[in-house]
Amino acid sequence: MNPQWEPVTSDPDAKRVWRKVLRPIAKQLRNHAEAMADQIIERLEEKQSMTIDDLWVEIEPGSARAIVRQLADMLDTGAEPRELELPPPVVAGGQLRARQNIPLAAVMRS
Repeated sequence: MNPQWEPVTSDPDAKRVWRKVLRPIAKQLRNHAEAMADQIIERLEEKQSMTIDDLWVEIEPGSARAIVRQLADMLDTGAEPRELELPPPVVAGGQLRARQNIPLAAVMRS
C-alpha cells in the first residue's frame, strides 16, 4: 500500500516514517478505539459545564469511536487530511447541540 497524501508520496524519508511509525500507530488506534473512546467520554464528562442529557450520552460514544477510527484510517492509508469528512455520528452530535442552542465554541471543544 502506498500513501495518498502528496507530501508523503513525494519524500522517501516521509514515506519511510509513514510505513514504519504511522501505520503501526494506526493499527494500535484501531485495536484500542473502544477504550480510547471511553477515555475521551470520561474526560469530556469531567470538563463539560452543561448537564449531559440521555441523547448526548447515546450520541457521544459513537462520535468518539468514529473519530478514533477515522484517525486510524487516515494514518493507515496516508490520506489527505483536508479531504476527510466528519463521521456521521459527529455530524449528528453537532446538529443536536445546534438545536439545543449550545454556543459553537462549546460544540467545538466537545
